[in-house]
This record gives sequence, structure tokens and C-alpha cells, in this order.
Amino acid sequence: MALLPELQYRQRYSYRGQSASSTAQKGGMLLYPPDLEMTNPTRKVQEGQERSEKHSISPPAAEKSASLANPVILLVLSSLLGIATALIVPWVGARINDSKLISEARLQTCFNVLKSSTETDSRINSMLTRMGMFVIDASYSGVVAEADVNRLRTEMERDYLEFDRQAWWWAPGLPNNVTLLRIALDSNQLRSLIAAYQSNLDSSVACLKTLRQHCAKKGYKAVDPENTHLLKETSQKLYSLQSQRADLIGKMVFLLAPSEPTIRVALTGTDTTRRLTTN
Repeated sequence: MALLPELQYRQRYSYRGQSASSTAQKGGMLLYPPDLEMTNPTRKVQEGQERSEKHSISPPAAEKSASLANPVILLVLSSLLGIATALIVPWVGARINDSKLISEARLQTCFNVLKSSTETDSRINSMLTRMGMFVIDASYSGVVAEADVNRLRTEMERDYLEFDRQAWWWAPGLPNNVTLLRIALDSNQLRSLIAAYQSNLDSSVACLKTLRQHCAKKGYKAVDPENTHLLKETSQKLYSLQSQRADLIGKMVFLLAPSEPTIRVALTGTDTTRRLTTN
């Protein structure tokens, strides 16, 4: 009967998550194991301190967070970011646009070189064709009238004047155009190619001049074997000179073209590109 109050006490303070445990003694004897958490308050305090230190912010970090939250500092940082954006973004855009414009200028210069050189070759070939037709027609008829010789002389003078207005001037102007367009390249190499091209034109004109003087001279004989021989020799020389000019033009275009390999191959051809890069 003496244990009844103790049993009631245990039921009242059973293990249901209560914050305290009771210990009861009867006659100096422990009737049930004591709650260790409640019997060791020092450990409880230490664990609370550890949890508070774990989740608390160190003083330097707290001061740093407070300084970053300052409205004045935020305003200054946002202003600096806006200024940097306003300066850097337009500069980058201008550089990209400028590079694109220079690349387009290089490509257009290449097209102009190809167009001008093709026109020059066409004018040289036109003069050769005109004199070839004169020689062949005269050989068929066996007789050449003075009027035919005079007409040939007039037509050749007109053809040469047109050739002179176009052929001699476009290549020497390339260095100035390259400088104005801000195209970066080896100017000495470009001038060397232009000088070789002009020398080739001199040799081509010399070949045409020899044949024209022969055909337009007085007393031209339609059945003279020298006519066809000189025509054939002139054609072969001009063909060789044209091939040399094509090689020079290919090197010019390769030098002027944008750095993209596909564009260089499209403008100069695969064989020319391979030859130029291996030299």
C-alpha cells in the first residue's frame, strides 16, 4: 500500500515528451531510472549554446551585410555598373561593326580586282581576234584592198584607246584604296604584284603591236605565209602572258581577301590557294 502514491506519481509524469522526469526513492532506493537530461542541466545548457553559436552570424559577417545593405553604397554600385555598361557595350559593338565593314570592304575590293582584270583580258583578246579575222579573211580571198587595211588600222586604234583608258590605271590605284579602307596587309608585296602585272601588260601590248604593224602596213600580201605564222606566234605568247596575269591576280586577291578560308577558296580557287600557302 505504501507504493500507491509512487505509482500515481509515475503515471502522471510518464514518458510522453514531458520536459522533466521524476525520481522517487523509498527507503533510499531508486525505484526507476532517472531522466538523464533533467539530471544533467550543465549538458543541456552547453547544447543550447552550441546551437545558438552554429546559427548565429559572426560579427564581421554581420557588419559586412549591414554595409552592403546601405542605400548609399547600393546607389554607388549601381551607378558604376551603369557607367561601365554605357561605355563598354557601345565600344564592343563599334569594334564588331568596324571589323565587319572592313571585311566587306576587302571582299568588295577583291571583286573589283577580278572585274577589272577580266575586262583587261577581254580587251586584249578582242584586239587579237580582230587581227586574226583580218589575216584569215585575207588568206581566203587572196586579195586585200587598201580600204580594208585602213579600216583595220582605224579599228585597232579605237580598240587600243579603250584598252589604254582602262587597263593601265586600276592596278596602280589599289594601294591608295587599301589605305583609305584601312585594310591591313603587306603593302610591299602588293606593290610588287602590281609592278609585275604592269610589266606583263607591257609585254602583251608589245606582242599586239608587232602583229598590228605587220597587218596594217602598206603592201600587205594576203597569201604571205608569214601572216599565219606571226598570228600563231602572237596568240601563243599572249596566252602565256594571260596565264601569268591570272596567277598574279590570284595572289592579289588572296592578299586582299578576308581571312575566312572559305572566302579565299571561293575567290582564288582551291589549287591557287594551296599553291600560295605552300610557297
